[in-house]
Amino acid sequence: MFLQKLVPVRCACGSPRVFGLSWLSGYFRKDQAALKRGRMNVPCYWVLQVLISAVLFLVMLVGGCEVFLGTTFGYKLVYWKHTKRMNILSPLLNLSRIRPGSSHLVERTPEITDTVDRGDTAVCILPDLDPRDPEIKAFDYSVNKLKCSDEENWAFVENGTFRKAVSAENKYGRFMCEITPFEAKGDLETFTGRRILDAVDGFLLKQDFLQVKCITNYERVYTNVHIGIAYKHDLHMRSQLKSLPPKAMGGYDILMLGFDSISRLSWMRNLPQTRQFFLNELDGIELEGHNVLGDGTVQAIMPLLTGHLELDLPSARRDNASAVPYIDNFPFIWKNFKEAGYVTAWGEDMHNFGTFQLRLNGFRKAPVDHYMRPYYMVAETHYNTRLYGCLGSDPRHMRLFNYFRDMYHMYGSKKRKFMFGFHSEFSHEDNNRVKMVDEDFANFLTNLSNSGYLNHTILILMADHGARFAGIRKTQQGKLEERLPYFSFSFPPGFKAAYPKEVEQLRQNRKRLTTMFDIHETFHDLLDNNPQRKSRTKERGISLFKPIPTSRTCKEAGIEPHWCACLNWADASQDKMLKASAGKAVVNYLNSLTEIARDRCEPLSLDRVLSLARFVPRDKVLAFKQSADKHGDVPDLSDVMTLNSEYLQVTLVTTPGEGQFEVTLTHFHKTGSFHVRTEAISRINKYGNSAACVVQDQPNLRQFCYCKASTKPA
Repeated sequence: MFLQKLVPVRCACGSPRVFGLSWLSGYFRKDQAALKRGRMNVPCYWVLQVLISAVLFLVMLVGGCEVFLGTTFGYKLVYWKHTKRMNILSPLLNLSRIRPGSSHLVERTPEITDTVDRGDTAVCILPDLDPRDPEIKAFDYSVNKLKCSDEENWAFVENGTFRKAVSAENKYGRFMCEITPFEAKGDLETFTGRRILDAVDGFLLKQDFLQVKCITNYERVYTNVHIGIAYKHDLHMRSQLKSLPPKAMGGYDILMLGFDSISRLSWMRNLPQTRQFFLNELDGIELEGHNVLGDGTVQAIMPLLTGHLELDLPSARRDNASAVPYIDNFPFIWKNFKEAGYVTAWGEDMHNFGTFQLRLNGFRKAPVDHYMRPYYMVAETHYNTRLYGCLGSDPRHMRLFNYFRDMYHMYGSKKRKFMFGFHSEFSHEDNNRVKMVDEDFANFLTNLSNSGYLNHTILILMADHGARFAGIRKTQQGKLEERLPYFSFSFPPGFKAAYPKEVEQLRQNRKRLTTMFDIHETFHDLLDNNPQRKSRTKERGISLFKPIPTSRTCKEAGIEPHWCACLNWADASQDKMLKASAGKAVVNYLNSLTEIARDRCEPLSLDRVLSLARFVPRDKVLAFKQSADKHGDVPDLSDVMTLNSEYLQVTLVTTPGEGQFEVTLTHFHKTGSFHVRTEAISRINKYGNSAACVVQDQPNLRQFCYCKASTKPA
């Protein structure tokens, strides 16, 4: 009777006993009305029963699942990740996915070893990597906690004000402080302001940075460099004078904090406290298919901030005589935010390796309202005389983080801010040292959250690429991790309430192939959420608020084959003839690059080929022709492709100098020739001072040049 009540009224007419006496008597009596009632019951009643039975049968027999009765009389399915059929049922049953035996590393996120869209429609299948893989354990070790001076710094900056520490006055009595403000004078020099001989407690800063020298009556001396946010009236007025664009998405603050050389899996290993707080408390969303666009920081930050690769823009390389003298006119996204009434800030440590200054000509004027480069130009001169990682009692990394905390203190919640900070000191050479930052970084985010600042902030935690030089890079997984950096978003409650579809779409995109081009397009959507808006990335980027097709290829995303983590490689090291030919082609190309400096750079010879791999396309990559539906979810796999060439990846050692290179090159089957490009070459061991002879005028040759003995510094 229960099932009968579920069927439509018209099907419930007549006897519920479909093959009962009423139907049989009608058959023998040739009663058409009775027969009709029976026929109506058969398709409705039995079809429903069969349907429900089939679903229950599938749930019970699909394999790898157990059903537990919950305390709230609900059901929870626990199943293994390889039970793919359950992925079809789980959205219908609204059941939780739990991976048996998983560790704290995977809390709140679907399996961290998932590929990008493992479904049959996916073209890019990323590798199934384990952050605790046995091969990686040898390169993952603990480090001692950073220990700075127990004595509190005598001075500090608070909300644009110079302050003397009470603890120092209690210990030493009254002391005098001389402060010297300074600011940028281009990217290579600093400008010193008027010196204040006896700065009183509460002195208002005119610039963000100052050198401090204090002395007691007993001639005990304190010297340090300090940093804060100085009051600027015009910046406080900007949000009132410049309105948000009509279709801007709420005018929320943007705070982006990044680390150099941290892959997604390395972030899991080295920043567990930060990650746990970000995911569990801030509802963070991690991009699991985020792929690099090139080699190094510039190839990540330039597309992120301008929507272009370095080679798309006018040359600004220091060793190019015809290059533009400065990059001030490049289309940096902070200019768009400034026009929308935002106060802007950018800071990175290690000024000698500045993103825009090491190989490029840098800026003529400060590119943002609050620019940290002059601070590091002065502060780094103090490092050799201080405890490692410290400036007095302050950890150096906290100076970077707190600069952006002070942005909130100075401008509050009403004035719009675009802020980007990038840390390299503890991550560039060895990811393990980032463990020293983890607790401080987690506490920093906790304090921002508890202060309410993140209630009006879109928080982005990111990295430019994975480790490039550390030992892990010599493993197969290390090579893949280099191509898969960390990138994540956290949205404030107000944004999620106002734009639920956009946030949900970004969640769906987290397992799709993404790049910095997509982040750049997302920034533009925040300022102009217009479906008809033109691409700012030459059609290579897709805003994360819009669907990214599962059929997306690396080529469509603007990713060169050398950097595409989707590619499957097969070992070809047994082909000795191909190894020798490929190695020779690479060395010939390296020598062609250094020919311009042959008076200083030794010609290289092939010492040995360490490995050779061949790219083997998946069948669906070769067969993919176009999307068969308007959403790009269903592929048309009717294409027939003949391969006239193949991609090879060779790892080799050159002499002199024992330079190790990893190179992706094209091998043409018909002619047997090879094509090598500079963008597809990675130097995978350090070159130190062996390239010192070209640092000043040919810095782009550093990784390829081994200086002749006569040109090396004494």
